[in-house]
Amino acid sequence: MPAGTYRFARCIQQGWQDLSLFGDFNRADGIYFKMWPLHWSFRRLPWSEVKRHEAKQYRPLREFGGWGIRWTPGKLAYNVRGNQGVWIERTNGRAILVGSQTPEKFVKAIDEAVQ
Repeated sequence: MPAGTYRFARCIQQGWQDLSLFGDFNRADGIYFKMWPLHWSFRRLPWSEVKRHEAKQYRPLREFGGWGIRWTPGKLAYNVRGNQGVWIERTNGRAILVGSQTPEKFVKAIDEAVQ
């Protein structure tokens, strides 16, 4: 895998529905992610908006009210399962949490991409 590349995809089977979180960090202009089937196209977070990032263990029910796409004032979470992810603080003061079962790889990919 080339430097700065980290692709992830996770699925959770919920009866008839598959919910998947996809990400691409091999692009020069930012982080791309989508939660299928809710997003048909990728959401982009430009590198210029990433102020700080770190691997984080969190409590999905307490901090965001559960899994999926969750919003609280100033924070947005994209998570399919688990309690690990990457916390990304943006230059506008808002934050995004992207769930990942391997957040250290995600952080390393971001570090390589922004160098």
